[in-house]
Amino acid sequence: MHTYTRQLVITLPRRELITLEVVPPTRLVCVDGALWITLQDQSIDIVLQAGEVVDLGPRGTAAVQALRSARFAVWRYAGWRSGVGCDTSRLSIQRL
Repeated sequence: MHTYTRQLVITLPRRELITLEVVPPTRLVCVDGALWITLQDQSIDIVLQAGEVVDLGPRGTAAVQALRSARFAVWRYAGWRSGVGCDTSRLSIQRL
């Protein structure tokens, strides 16, 4: 079993889109609202409702959009060396 530590909490208004650089293992927890997540080079999309969790991988970019106003937490595995997890320095926010 992995131990995760919360790295940051992000609040998005409805239809707001951000991209995250994912370094596995990274976990997203939808706290409020609903999120639509698309992972680079993957053929499926993920929809998270409040209280749902997803572990992201492999390394790459994840597009996260709020289907309605949403708040989510980004967690990273506590056992990995410093700097592993979601690279927040490359966080970008786009309004549709």
